[in-house]
Amino acid sequence: MNFVIIGAGQLGSRHLQGLALLKEPMDIYLVDPFDSSLETSKNRFDEVDTYYNKNIILLNTVEDIPKEIEFAIISTTSLYRLSALKSLLNQSKVKYLLLEKFLFPYATEYEEAKDLVKDTITYVNCPRRQFKGYRDLKNILKGSTKKILTIKGDKWNLGSNAIHFLDLFNYLNNNEEMTFDKQQSKLIAKESKHKEYIEFTGTLIGKTNSGNVLEMHCTEDENIQFTIELITDEGIYYINEGKGSIQYKSTIKDFPVNYQSQLTNRVYEQLKNEGICNLTPIDEAISPHLLLIDIFNYFLEDRKGIVT
Repeated sequence: MNFVIIGAGQLGSRHLQGLALLKEPMDIYLVDPFDSSLETSKNRFDEVDTYYNKNIILLNTVEDIPKEIEFAIISTTSLYRLSALKSLLNQSKVKYLLLEKFLFPYATEYEEAKDLVKDTITYVNCPRRQFKGYRDLKNILKGSTKKILTIKGDKWNLGSNAIHFLDLFNYLNNNEEMTFDKQQSKLIAKESKHKEYIEFTGTLIGKTNSGNVLEMHCTEDENIQFTIELITDEGIYYINEGKGSIQYKSTIKDFPVNYQSQLTNRVYEQLKNEGICNLTPIDEAISPHLLLIDIFNYFLEDRKGIVT
């Protein structure tokens, strides 16, 4: 079987480690313009490979990948993701496709991308939907009519990571339509550590038609610990992903958090066995991405730069 990863940076290397956990023999084509990234990813794969039945092919372009691909992952930065998607699908027929988020930086790119993948089973990698803790929590909250999800902490890169928590909020609310309140929200743009990109601190407030609320607060105050709080009809849940725990009233339980290197194999196995997976289908992922682009651009005004 042929697998492809386009983008061998930090995330790409972790996806590669995840594929190492699969038992099947395969050819994995790892594509990146930088040889140093390719070598680093290959070394990380070698650290965890236990089956020794996989062939890693390092490439600088997609021109030499096969015409038939079982599973492809595009983990480039958002600025280059659409061009990578076009190059991949012009070169090969892909059965299953996983796109990293933030999907694309420009609203005009989403319809084009949706059309490109119309014949490919495509998911977006917002991985909290895969975590057993959140899946169990969703089942517990089936009868709850009230959900206020609050994310708070210092320097957690709201621009880059807001999509994770918006996706989680949508998951817990069965994708109920929501909007961001531009009067209650306030974002301050700042330089990102990544060239050409912009980050944000500040507050985003979103509400659904039924009154469920998402609050995201990102501050520069280093005394503010990162916390996830969920208020429901039944009570308040406090989730500490760093410690892998969830507290409800006086009870604290385990809440395992997985690394990407422990998840990519599960994505493929579920796709292979069921034809679907627990992640967000691209059709469902487009609307929350566009919501964020709209609110980000509202606060950017005329400032130049690419968000996330």
